[in-house]
Amino acid sequence: MSTNSFGNMPLVSIIIPVRNVCPYIRESLDSVLCQTYEKLEILLIDNDSTDGSENVCEEYALRDKRIRKAYAEEEGLSIARNKGLGMVSGEYIAFLDSDDSYMPDMIEKMLAAAKRENADITTCGFGEYRTEGRMDETEPVRSYVPDKDECVSGVQALNYLLEEKERHFVWNKLYRSELWKDLSFPEGHIYEDLSTVFVLFGKAERVARISESLVRYRHRKGSITQTCSPRHIHDHFRALSMFDRYIRDSFPDEISEKKMFENCENRLRSMIIEYSKLMTAGGKTDMESCNALKEEIQVFRRNLKNRSLKTRAAIGLFMISPKLLCAVRRILGKD
Repeated sequence: MSTNSFGNMPLVSIIIPVRNVCPYIRESLDSVLCQTYEKLEILLIDNDSTDGSENVCEEYALRDKRIRKAYAEEEGLSIARNKGLGMVSGEYIAFLDSDDSYMPDMIEKMLAAAKRENADITTCGFGEYRTEGRMDETEPVRSYVPDKDECVSGVQALNYLLEEKERHFVWNKLYRSELWKDLSFPEGHIYEDLSTVFVLFGKAERVARISESLVRYRHRKGSITQTCSPRHIHDHFRALSMFDRYIRDSFPDEISEKKMFENCENRLRSMIIEYSKLMTAGGKTDMESCNALKEEIQVFRRNLKNRSLKTRAAIGLFMISPKLLCAVRRILGKD
């Protein structure tokens, strides 16, 4: 469908941070340029690339007048995204990581749902790809898709985050620009999506959900979500703690204690899994960081009462011997 079939539709700004992704960036940019919805502002933010990605950005900026290219002097995904937010002129904002890609009608379908439902945020499903080649020539290894089309309140969307029916990713969503007023990504933090999306849901009155996979997500070694280090673990659980505090402070009567408890229990199990990754990773192990995480797990364990059988079994193995941590991960379904 062409843009004309929408009538007088709004400008959509797409923010794409770019840092050393030369093998993937062409597929990513091609997927944006071929969108069936054409009224786009494409903001390429070069985050100090040194592998040729910066030259590809320049090439594409010369090819299509909808592309605006900028440079973020300091390294960091949050810094690059915030630079893009400062340049936005569209009524709606979307994000895309430069090793991922959109399905051809992603923006068209997301915007149509946003307009139909008068939604502040629209979300969709996505497919996970494990390939170094082009994702548009392969099949996803798994897909994460809402079970139905629906429109819910922002509070219900927060419930879905707690239940893991909705994801903390920023890139499978379309936002009204005004939601970002006085809001930016936390700089110097990893897992900046996790620290930001719940605030956006809390600000939204209506969230539309599309039961279709419209984004291709590349699962690759070396990416933020696939890196295990003390800093990654610390920032991950700091963001989860921020989410917990935000819910308790902002919506104390609208989200059940049972759901909050289940969220805390899931966090405890995740901490055990991350500890096991650190202890079983090859190479030199940072024992100081491992011991600090182990102590945090002990404190969390003591404060969390009436745990499920699954969690008690995992903690039992965790307490007996580090050699059993791989078994813990199998029990938790993570291997």
